[in-house]
Parts: sequence; C-alpha cells; structure tokens
Amino acid sequence: MYKELCIASLRSDKDSSGSDLQGLGKISLKITLANANEIQGYISELLKKDGKPFLQQCLKDCSGNLQDAILEIKDSIAAIDSRSYGDVNTWVSAAMSYEESCEDGFKEKPGFKSPLTQMNAKFSQLCSISLTISNLLAGKA
Repeated sequence: MYKELCIASLRSDKDSSGSDLQGLGKISLKITLANANEIQGYISELLKKDGKPFLQQCLKDCSGNLQDAILEIKDSIAAIDSRSYGDVNTWVSAAMSYEESCEDGFKEKPGFKSPLTQMNAKFSQLCSISLTISNLLAGKA
C-alpha cells in the first residue's frame, strides 16, 4: 500500500478524524473519484490544445475508459454504504484497469510519451488504497 499517500489523502478530508474504518473507506473512494474527475478535466484541456491525431485518439480512448472508471467508483461508494465489499473490490479493480489501458495506448507509437502518466499512477495508487480498506472491511464483516 502507499502509506504516505494514504495518510495525506485521508487527512485532507476534514471528516476523516474520528471516522471508523467504514467511514475512511467511503472517504478514500470519494478522494479517488475526485482524482478521476481531475484527470478527466485535464484530458479535456489537452484535447483542446493539441491537434496531433495520434495524441487525440489516445486521449479520447483514455477519456472513454475513465468515464467507465468514474461510474465504477460511484457504484463503489454506494456499495460500501450497503457493506457490499465484494462489489467494491470488483468495481475498484475494474477502475484500476483504466490506468493500464490508457498508458498502453500511448505505447503503440514508439517514442511517444503519455502526458497522463503521473496522474494515472496516482489514480491507480488511490484505487489500491481504497481496495486495501475494502479488504480490511470485508475481513471484519
């Protein structure tokens, strides 16, 4: 797990102090969702700026996959409320695949670098933190 990121991200939410593990799980998912929305906004900016066809196609593919990931994170927030931790794990794992698929698209053209690598890595790490908390909750259920 990504201890420093976990602590920093959870502490960034005022509701985290005094929250139980269930509450921290929901906060973690909300932080992951906010991060995904931030990436989506950045992709939108990049689509407006750069007209290179290969980059445009990669960004559009990433945007589409990220929309799916956002829906999966939203579903996970609802699932954690109903203590459906298996669903949380399934949907967050699926959302994590966004990062890999997005980065793989840029690798199809030699010498081309993704402008999203750092943001995607953080998203993947936030998903991992959410999965860890969900697995801890599942072990308590």
